[in-house]
Amino acid sequence: MNLSQLTITPVFPLWLIVLLFLLGLAGVILQYPLIRKRLGDRRTLVISLLRLVAVFSLVSFALSFPGGEERRSGVNAPGGSR
Repeated sequence: MNLSQLTITPVFPLWLIVLLFLLGLAGVILQYPLIRKRLGDRRTLVISLLRLVAVFSLVSFALSFPGGEERRSGVNAPGGSR
């Protein structure tokens, strides 16, 4: 598979994906000091990292990058192969 054959076809417009990503990132950053007072540094860091992973995963699925897909086109020979 060549790089020229790959195309990125986002499900949503790219500007909306970037906007939602920035809102999610801002939410993680703004909530960190609020929950740090209640839970402590270590638990807050773990929760914030899990939230960041969730935001990054949603963005990657929204972009629908065909990373593992490979299209094959061809005609099988009549009679099969032996």
